[in-house]
Amino acid sequence: MNRLAPAAGGTEPRAPELTAEVNALPWRLLRLLNLFRMVVGGLVVVLFFSAIGARQLGAQLPLLFLWTGIGYFCFSAFSSFTVRAQQPALAVQIYSQLIADIVAVTLLMHSSGGPNSGLGGLLFVTIAVNSVILSRRMGIAFAAFGTLAMLGDQTFILLYGPPADASYIQTGIIGIILFAAALAGYALGHRL
Repeated sequence: MNRLAPAAGGTEPRAPELTAEVNALPWRLLRLLNLFRMVVGGLVVVLFFSAIGARQLGAQLPLLFLWTGIGYFCFSAFSSFTVRAQQPALAVQIYSQLIADIVAVTLLMHSSGGPNSGLGGLLFVTIAVNSVILSRRMGIAFAAFGTLAMLGDQTFILLYGPPADASYIQTGIIGIILFAAALAGYALGHRL
């Protein structure tokens, strides 16, 4: 059913309801994404102290891994208040949260040995969901920023770490997936 069709017995379209729904969708998506961030940050800290994650997660730099997880959890808790208050503006919150996601996931990956840790997939979720709200250009720009951050980390590992740990091919594959997530998220948002 077309939501802009006239109501039964009336001649005016229901555009104000549609506008309110469209304006509420980005804030709802940001609330869900903050819940995801909070769960990830909490799980990172819990897995760090458990026997399950002790072998792989944070194996290279355990303190960096722990403090990044704590900071990520605290950032998501703070962001949940700003999203609920809808202050600052939507674009500022989306951009700052995406930058925080990229930095946090890159640090978590670096402290766990790079892309072999499998933590790069966390960026897939955040870039895909935010691309529903963002323009295609901005979604692709953040996918590029995430890819460049991971490639920069691999270059840092190549220069200052054990050379066997640098894996440009795996990082490139994650980058391709991030671009696909940005384009798929934009297509979904455009259809909505």
